Amino acid sequence: MLSTREAALAAVRQDGLALEFASVALRADPEVVLAAVEQNGFALLHASEALRADPEVVLAAVKQKGGALVYASETLQGDREVALAAVKNTGWALDCASEALRADTGVVLAAVKQNGCALFHASEALQADPEVVLAAVKQNGFALKYASEALRADPFLARAAREASALARMPRFCRFLLARHRQEGAARVAAQVDVWLIRRGLDGFARACKRQRAA
Repeated sequence: MLSTREAALAAVRQDGLALEFASVALRADPEVVLAAVEQNGFALLHASEALRADPEVVLAAVKQKGGALVYASETLQGDREVALAAVKNTGWALDCASEALRADTGVVLAAVKQNGCALFHASEALQADPEVVLAAVKQNGFALKYASEALRADPFLARAAREASALARMPRFCRFLLARHRQEGAARVAAQVDVWLIRRGLDGFARACKRQRAA
């Protein structure tokens, strides 16, 4: 048992999970817990209930290990800043976010850009959002299976998913050569994507205009 503050701080700075062996009082000490979660975000599991509801502590934890969001208080699982930090570190942390945030386009986009298969935890509405699904399949071609039925049948997305999957299976050096080769056609590909999004009213300029009109 780590009973002194100095011993606890030294231990958790070496291994955050050592917080488990600290006294109840030290697991409620903000400095000790912060040092622990900065070394290993999952140490949040052993923090006091009050500190699992502390924004500074939880934010530090999820920045180190996105999955630590599962140990945060329900209130902070619904905090957009905390959830964004978590999914940027680990896309699958979207599973631990509140229902409202799993329907938040910005949060879900951040999640699928880190791990395309995090699309599985997005709301049904966002699983049917072409912009979100495109971002997901570009990161991981297998993510297409979590899209809405209509988008799974979209030829453009199906091709993007096949290309992403094929690229992931390539040896690293081959991927490097292919990336250099694709630079020559990057503008053309980008234009195709822009046209595909514009047809669905999903380009950035169109969205900005809609928001301005709604304001």
